[in-house]
Amino acid sequence: MLDTDARIRLVESRVHAQRRAAVNRSISVLSSACAALVVGIVGLIASFSHASSGDVIELYGSSLLFSDAGGYVLVGVISFVAAVAITLGCISYRRKSEQRAPQDRAGKDVDHD
Repeated sequence: MLDTDARIRLVESRVHAQRRAAVNRSISVLSSACAALVVGIVGLIASFSHASSGDVIELYGSSLLFSDAGGYVLVGVISFVAAVAITLGCISYRRKSEQRAPQDRAGKDVDHD
């Protein structure tokens, strides 16, 4: 039979594993949605880039979709997605380090006489 401390450690490890699995599921769903969005935007740019800009007179607002500017738009979207991914990674790292910090302090306060 396990003592109370061993059972508490076992429950805490299970809770940690379940939370980690939930975070991994969230990350995979969001990554898939992001990839689908990028593919959709690339498809839209590809479909609009074949049209001519002379269809509507003085249509300057949508000129980014015409005359080979789609590459610049694509680079901008990819840069934005990369920035979001880096930001989320930094936030995740910060939360993990904040969770570890109290544990580290608790271990340092113990006297080893």
